[in-house]
Amino acid sequence: AGAASGGVYRSDDRGVTWRVASTGLTHFSIGALVVDPTAASVLYAGTGDGVCQSVDGGVTWRAIGLRGQWVHALVFDPQRPTTLYAGASEGVFVSDDSGATWRATGLTGRAVLDLAFDPTAPSTLYAAAGSDGVYRSDDSGATWRAVNAGLSGHSALTLAVAPTTPPALYAGMVRGSIFRSIDGGATWSEAETQRIGDVYTIVVDPTLPTTVYAGTGEGVWRSVDGGATWGEYGVLPAAAITLSISPSRPTTLYAGTTFGVYRRVMDD
Repeated sequence: AGAASGGVYRSDDRGVTWRVASTGLTHFSIGALVVDPTAASVLYAGTGDGVCQSVDGGVTWRAIGLRGQWVHALVFDPQRPTTLYAGASEGVFVSDDSGATWRATGLTGRAVLDLAFDPTAPSTLYAAAGSDGVYRSDDSGATWRAVNAGLSGHSALTLAVAPTTPPALYAGMVRGSIFRSIDGGATWSEAETQRIGDVYTIVVDPTLPTTVYAGTGEGVWRSVDGGATWGEYGVLPAAAITLSISPSRPTTLYAGTTFGVYRRVMDD
């Protein structure tokens, strides 16, 4: 778990107990945290001062690039497991050698808050760029275009793509809006939601892709109809900043909040 102001923590008992795992981090504010898909003991943290790497399960860390930039998002290329993308304060950057070196992609000069690959078209990558809206690349980040028709006046915080037919693209916005596109961002429709605060994160159920969860300023919300309608999914005492579904137990949902980490076994 990466904390906004408290470094990285690790649990080996599914969240029952935690210990600090932050030695060597150049900046304690953590904006993103990912595990290397080829080596479970290798982690990458996006921080307020670039990207850091741990090769010993979080025991120690070292800075590996993008120093001076806020790194808000980290995602691995689903086709190339040594290729890592970073959404940062000055755009989208990519490393083709597991973080050893970095280069800018075709999207620069704007803060990128989240990144999402299309699981049905792995060369297609989407970027949430706050008040600049949503961008799409069909060539693994080499070139980008804005896909903002219908999003005017909204600020994009997070993205997710569901492997439905056709694939559904979700965008979470400031002030409680969730938009959905089923044509790759060409057009968008706003979902039926009550006031749910800022939408910080969206995750798709890996076993049932029409079920979608949103972490919001008012806790966790869920849609069971592909994002058309949403309802509150349990009560939390704080904003849900990040969500994660356990890869080994897909009925277990974790919520990282401003009051700590919560766990729920999902029901029907």
